[in-house]
Amino acid sequence: MLRVTPRARLGRRARAHAAAARWRIAALVLCALVLAASAARGQQLDSATAEKQFHEQTTRALARGRLDEAAALAAERPASDPAAAAVHARTLVL
Repeated sequence: MLRVTPRARLGRRARAHAAAARWRIAALVLCALVLAASAARGQQLDSATAEKQFHEQTTRALARGRLDEAAALAAERPASDPAAAAVHARTLVL
């Protein structure tokens, strides 16, 4: 008795359709990975921009002698932020 495998049962068009479906799935997975990577990169850029803005604002406040403004900017940051701790220490010294 000859055994017929599931692949052998499929016709030529069905095999072509199955191959095309695999390619579509692979393309969708690739697109999802690219989108996830670009979103993560965008968050990094936003974080870098916020960090730069914080440094500019606190440096400007310290240079103009506005210690309360610099302390308020540092207080808005998380307690574990080393830049905020440095600004807070600087306001205590001055």
